[in-house]
Amino acid sequence: MVDDSPLNLEVAGRILELEGASVHLAESGGDAVTLVVSKPLTIDIVLMDLQMPVLDGYTAFRQIEAVLGGDRPVVLALTAGAAEDEGGIEGIAKMDGWIPKPFDVEQLVNQILEAVGKRKLATDTIAPIDARISRWPELDGFDMTDAYIRLNGDRSLFLSALSRLKEEYADLELSKPAELGKRLHRLKGNAGMLGATRLAGLAADAEDVCKDRLPNNAQRHLAAIVRELQRIGRLHPLQVA
Repeated sequence: MVDDSPLNLEVAGRILELEGASVHLAESGGDAVTLVVSKPLTIDIVLMDLQMPVLDGYTAFRQIEAVLGGDRPVVLALTAGAAEDEGGIEGIAKMDGWIPKPFDVEQLVNQILEAVGKRKLATDTIAPIDARISRWPELDGFDMTDAYIRLNGDRSLFLSALSRLKEEYADLELSKPAELGKRLHRLKGNAGMLGATRLAGLAADAEDVCKDRLPNNAQRHLAAIVRELQRIGRLHPLQVA
């Protein structure tokens, strides 16, 4: 899996390992190219984030294809939507498919199995949502049913990801203007993965303001995001265990 967000790597990596996969993680397009080209016979599929600094997912894919040609592994794009990524639909179409972010466990696993030519998981192996969510309390600003489904009911992963979320974006207000929009886009996806609906909404609003190039409004939105991150950081473990 390739993603410049440590949080996304932790969450998806844990989920895939629990499903029996052997997982290699790369935090950049360059690392992904090196890993895949050096181990072409041991990697069945690459989950490629598209928006990464230095070497984006589109470029990394082209480099892998240039070296390995038809012997390359299956490559699935990870994206919040083709229209939101700079390479657009044409770039994604050259890959073997795409998985929308944020994803849930069943969707992720089924698309991977389908992409490598295996049958889908039987849906009757999944317990009813009401039965699975009964032990997760409601949290202000969160959709806990959504969080449970996306994280496969892994409480320790939820707690770890919340902690990483705060750490990863502690310096958000210090972001350079050229990087702020991309970090907000990534935060929106990270928050969505954890069911943090309020934070995801704040990040989406701030991202829109950045696109409109309104710096004064952006600062106001950033302040709201920082307050929400601080509030999440103060949640006691017992509240989410």
